[in-house]
Amino acid sequence: MLAAFSLAAKGAVTMENYTVSFSESDYTFSYDENGNLVISAADGDATYSSPDEPGLPLRSLSLAIPGTRKYESSSLSFSKRLIRSNVTIAPGPVPVTTDGAMEPVPARTVSYGNVTYPASNCLYTLSSEWSDLSMILLILIQISKW
Repeated sequence: MLAAFSLAAKGAVTMENYTVSFSESDYTFSYDENGNLVISAADGDATYSSPDEPGLPLRSLSLAIPGTRKYESSSLSFSKRLIRSNVTIAPGPVPVTTDGAMEPVPARTVSYGNVTYPASNCLYTLSSEWSDLSMILLILIQISKW
């Protein structure tokens, strides 16, 4: 998957374009005991959304914009390709308390309906400024259910 980012800056009309590539090898694909597809980040560096949603890995991406330009907004575009078909994606993992005490989790049934998930491949954008540097943090889902 290819993601292209366009960042608009305040003041002077300038656009910064960034391209980031993701590949199938960045993820592992296996099946749980119920036959649902489990998708994990190959390097383990991912978080997941709600346990009631498809378990798609969320990844963070930080971009540094040097100079006096200030971050205004971003837009993303993705190219997509089909990796698997006719599968049910396992739900997101159930959070575990920090003390490790957890009741047994009953088997969960999966029923997401016939909708595209997520509605947006970028769930969160944060910008911070330090002297002559702007940092942009994007929380991305590079894999979609459709």
